[in-house]
Amino acid sequence: VSAHIYDVVHTLMRQLRPSGLDELGLVEILQEMVRTWQARHPETRCTLTTQGELDQLGETINITLYRVMQECLTNVAKYANASQVTITLEANPVTQQLILKVQDNGQGMSLTKPRRGLGLIGIRERTQALEGHLQLESSEGQGMKITLTIPIAEEYQQKRRKRQ
Repeated sequence: VSAHIYDVVHTLMRQLRPSGLDELGLVEILQEMVRTWQARHPETRCTLTTQGELDQLGETINITLYRVMQECLTNVAKYANASQVTITLEANPVTQQLILKVQDNGQGMSLTKPRRGLGLIGIRERTQALEGHLQLESSEGQGMKITLTIPIAEEYQQKRRKRQ
C-alpha cells in the first residue's frame, strides 16, 4: 500500500512541477508538449513560435506558462473542434512583457454566458498571481484567442524572487 501511495504522490508531483523544465528549459519543454499533443490529436495542426529571451524568466513564470498552455491545449481538444491552433510566446524587451497567445479556429464560445469549468478560472488566477492580464476573445463559430500578458521588468522579477 505505501509503495502505491508513493507512486501516486510522485506522479502528482511530476505533473505539478514538470521535471523537464530543469533539464530541457522552457522552450524545449513547451515544444515537447506541442509534439506530444499533436501526436494525440493529429486532426488539429498545432504550431508554437517563440521569440525573445525566454531562458531567465524564473521558476514561477515557467510553471505558470507550462500550466496555462497545458490547459489551453486541453480545452482545444475537449471543446474547440478546431483544425488549427497557433501558439506564440514572446518576451518583448521594449515593453518588458511576456506575451502568450493561444488561438484556434474552432467553434468558439460565448463569453457572456456563464461557464462551469475551472480551466479558464485557473488561467485567470495564475495570471493575476503574476500581476498579469488575461484577455479572451471569442464568439460562437469564430474560434478562441487567449492572450496572457505578464510583466517581466526587473522590479517584478525581484519582487517574485523575494516571495519564493
